[in-house]
Amino acid sequence: MWLVTSRPGRLLTIATVLLSLMGGACGTGVGAAGGGNSNPPPSGGATISSVTPPNANAGGAGLAITVSGEGFASNSTVSWNGTSLITTTMGNGQLAATVPAADIATAGAAQITVVNPGSGGGTSNPLAFVINGAAPPPTPGFVYVANSIGVSLTTGNISAFSVDPNTGVLAPIPGSPFPAGAEPTALTTDPSGKFLFEASNLESPTPVNDISAFTINSSTGALTTVAGSPFLSGVSPLSLAVDSSGKFLFTADSGGEGNVTNNSISEYSINATTGALTPASQAACQSAAPAGFGLANAVATHPTAGFLFVSSVSGVVCSFSINAQGTLQPVAGSPFSLGTNPLIDPRGVAIDPFGKYLYTANYEGGDVSAFSIAQGGGALTAVAGSPFTLGAGGFSASWLVVDPLGRFLYVLDFDGGVSGFSINPSTGAISMLAGFPINLPIQNPKPLAVDPSGEFLYVGTEFPNVLPSVSSYAINETTGVLTAVPGSPFSVDGSPQAVTVTHKAP
Repeated sequence: MWLVTSRPGRLLTIATVLLSLMGGACGTGVGAAGGGNSNPPPSGGATISSVTPPNANAGGAGLAITVSGEGFASNSTVSWNGTSLITTTMGNGQLAATVPAADIATAGAAQITVVNPGSGGGTSNPLAFVINGAAPPPTPGFVYVANSIGVSLTTGNISAFSVDPNTGVLAPIPGSPFPAGAEPTALTTDPSGKFLFEASNLESPTPVNDISAFTINSSTGALTTVAGSPFLSGVSPLSLAVDSSGKFLFTADSGGEGNVTNNSISEYSINATTGALTPASQAACQSAAPAGFGLANAVATHPTAGFLFVSSVSGVVCSFSINAQGTLQPVAGSPFSLGTNPLIDPRGVAIDPFGKYLYTANYEGGDVSAFSIAQGGGALTAVAGSPFTLGAGGFSASWLVVDPLGRFLYVLDFDGGVSGFSINPSTGAISMLAGFPINLPIQNPKPLAVDPSGEFLYVGTEFPNVLPSVSSYAINETTGVLTAVPGSPFSVDGSPQAVTVTHKAP
């Protein structure tokens, strides 16, 4: 996981970044042109459109800011991460406030809102204020798309692209597509961007389950198959994750129809030099589910500590600690329930870049569950207000992603619907961004990914009304609105099943 700024020229100290969430004023980009229901105005009518200045350097003196918008009252107060600032009404839709030096002492970001007091008041939409640090952000490097090829029983491929860091435009990498496993289900890279791993799940006529491993050329993005690849996996791997140390790979194995009691998590050690995989052990995400609902759907690792989280069809999330050998030990209290409905079917799992909050996309529930993660312990506690709805329209949450800055959560529906949320940095609660949910002009989308700089979002499109492709969207840094990148969608060489993005080596 990379913690970076959202635009070139802004520099954050990676180790101390505490980026908060920002929603946005109303507005839609090209990507939202497919339509969507705008959110009602915030309670009390206050709406923020901008903050001046929009950023400051860490370590400076107390700072005067001007907040512009509409619906402000004579006694409106500017709030910084939920704490009221000394505020002066300037008229013409502007408020002046003073930020204490202690609040901009270290690199990160803050959430700014306006509060109208009284029984008819309320809190505005949030915007972000960036505190610049000293470390340059990583550059978005390469996009990889795992494709199935018709009914091929022997091979699939991986389409590889380089990313223009200024525009998000994709260019095919020489040698692409690269041969890969048949019927791919997932892609992931190690934290350094040195290795790429692909899970395959060929179910008929003879089941073949394996993991392909590749080295990534740091300059060109070209892939080279690791010696010994593919490596045998558990039954029906659906999801991959590498731990924060880059030493271990984990898979969520759905186990096949009716296979409830078998282990559903496979663990591998990664050779730091070659990328070769060595099976370590297996584990199970146990729950008191009815027969047929004990299978693993997705895995996610903690971005800084040794914990693994696994979603199960049974409507729970299992939490494990990872020891020095990569072996998993259940965290006290695990598994953690998503609710009373055993058929909620959490498909995706995402964790914010600071390891504070975990989110699941609940397919049958049509919503998102949110948990806070106990620091140092890995136990989960439901966030107040969870689960959170995806808006009108009967969305079935299939996949989700938190951007690498921790600002936004995007949830994808099978039919191309996208719900965008801002994340409260203090509580983990999510609130729908203005203009969402929307319907992207894509059909049968596949898992989505955000590049390490937090600038661009990518999603694969399989069929039926467009050619197989990957669509690219620019992310507005304050509102989260998605705008189609010039030239998008970009053609791929098969039916895309998984997408991942890595950084460019310095």
